Amino acid sequence: MKEKDEFDLVSTENLTIIPWLILKAEATVQTFDKRNKVVELSALRPSVSSGGPRWYSVVVVKSFKELDKRKKELKGKLVVYNQPWINYTQSNEYVKHGASRAAKYEAAAVLIRSPTPFSIYSVHSGQMVYNSSVPKIPAACITVEDAEYFQRIFDRKLTLNITLSIETLTNKENKTSSNIIAEMKGTERPDEYVIVGGHTDSWNNDGALDDGAGFMIAWEALRVLKELDLRPKRTVRLVLWTAEESGSLGSDDYFERHHDISDKLSMILESDQGVFNPRGLRFTGCSLAKDILQEILRVHLTDLNMTEITPGGESSGTKRWIEEKDVPGLELLSDNDKYYYFHHSKGDSVSVLNADEMDRAVILWTTVIQIVANFDSLLPRQSAATFNHVALNVLMAYAMSVLFLMSHMSYLPVCCVDDAMQNEEKLLKNCEEVRK
Repeated sequence: MKEKDEFDLVSTENLTIIPWLILKAEATVQTFDKRNKVVELSALRPSVSSGGPRWYSVVVVKSFKELDKRKKELKGKLVVYNQPWINYTQSNEYVKHGASRAAKYEAAAVLIRSPTPFSIYSVHSGQMVYNSSVPKIPAACITVEDAEYFQRIFDRKLTLNITLSIETLTNKENKTSSNIIAEMKGTERPDEYVIVGGHTDSWNNDGALDDGAGFMIAWEALRVLKELDLRPKRTVRLVLWTAEESGSLGSDDYFERHHDISDKLSMILESDQGVFNPRGLRFTGCSLAKDILQEILRVHLTDLNMTEITPGGESSGTKRWIEEKDVPGLELLSDNDKYYYFHHSKGDSVSVLNADEMDRAVILWTTVIQIVANFDSLLPRQSAATFNHVALNVLMAYAMSVLFLMSHMSYLPVCCVDDAMQNEEKLLKNCEEVRK
């Protein structure tokens, strides 16, 4: 990274992780018509092994409420959860807690419908949580199609048995992984920061959406600033977190090491909801900071239709900075309705990404980072929602960077220097009104 992009600093910070591997995850269904059907599945981290191929009788439920009603039927059985899709948060409760909820009633294993609104026989995996008060039982996700197939057979009271074999390995020796850090030092306030990040690990495939695209637009934002020689007043720091899918281990480690800079951190950004057509920002912070960001988008990015701001600026990597230290937080707002079509599945590959949308997201990220890093003051916070003197003095160098970006991408509109200068004046005027 340093040799090619020549950032001011490139370093790593090591942390200890516990490796967990899926060695085998297989299932075969024996149905009423004597057919043997192979079931596609993916073990949930950190599922225990089944102890070889095991034969189970099956109970299918659609909810935890139905599980509780059928509690007397579950001893020694394999529970299939066929929860309907409402949203990811609700569906993922079965991924996280389904095994221990079933183990409470002495179930022997669980298979869980993948948390996705759309499936072409795709398995979506994830992280589960064992409750220490009940036995650990094997757990895996299956396709929507198979969960519904099991439901139909079960509802008709027909024979439904499954042979399940899950073999996993939790390495007894801890391993070392690393967060990656790169910086462009600030010209006037090098000990004040804007942090932009993403995570480098993934489930089941390339992880192009989750979170390859997110960390690449962060990297590109820093690279573009370097290439255009737009060195802001504050230090812009890129952090690529490891082991997010294992429970945000990398971002937690980074927070524990560096939370003492929170009073000098203007904002923190991460895109971890896919990079599709960008529309603006998700934001968590005080109303004054939101108004300032809204003006930045309105003045500079209206022509690109990237002016929306909605709630929800937290991500796994930024959550502790926002909740514990009151740092303003940003997430990318994009047309990500199809994000959970691919999330944590073999379909999360580079083929999902669109180069034009990625470029537009880089423009959005670079624009916001460059302007905020050049303010005379940190962005205001909930705990002190005021903005100091001349806080909205945006450098003309930024206007030139917008011109450069637009003029080098043929599908984007090209503006002139005069327009950019007028936009700077509008930004100052409108934000001054906000400040008053």
